[in-house]
Amino acid sequence: MLKIAGGKFRGRKLYLPDTDIVRATSNKVREAVFNILKSRVVLDGVRVLDLFARSGAIGIEAASWGAGFVEFVENDPAVLRVLEKNISEFELGSVSRVTRGSKPHEEGFDIVFADPPYQDFEYDWPSLFPVVCPGGFFIFESDKKEGLGEFVSGSELELVKNYKYGKTFIHLYEKQGTD
Repeated sequence: MLKIAGGKFRGRKLYLPDTDIVRATSNKVREAVFNILKSRVVLDGVRVLDLFARSGAIGIEAASWGAGFVEFVENDPAVLRVLEKNISEFELGSVSRVTRGSKPHEEGFDIVFADPPYQDFEYDWPSLFPVVCPGGFFIFESDKKEGLGEFVSGSELELVKNYKYGKTFIHLYEKQGTD
């Protein structure tokens, strides 16, 4: 069972897709990610991108901590129905957008969270980096300690720190530069 770890929705349950292909970010990892973020940025009013959103747990957690806007990006139609049900249940329709596909519709995000499927997933990561605001954070969850490695080379993203929680790695990047 997945629950919101903190903020105003703390303890509320999320609906989960009824499929074996969806791997949700655990409560422990989500709580750790938001503790890391809270130590670096005021979450009240931030713009968040939840890429590969599945149930929307990350984006809803961000809204629970005061995010001003969340874009959820998901491609699977069955999973989208569950995501939309969660957004409705948490009454986030006025502060969120659901985008079907693999790329965001919006730009100018303070926090981007990417949790792609683990097995041999290919994505054009550099095309996503411009949607992160200067001074913003890009969080990449994976089962590999390398993170985005060569994809980040030459970009304005700089690795801040890698974190490990069981078999899950969280790679925290910060975008350098100015507007």
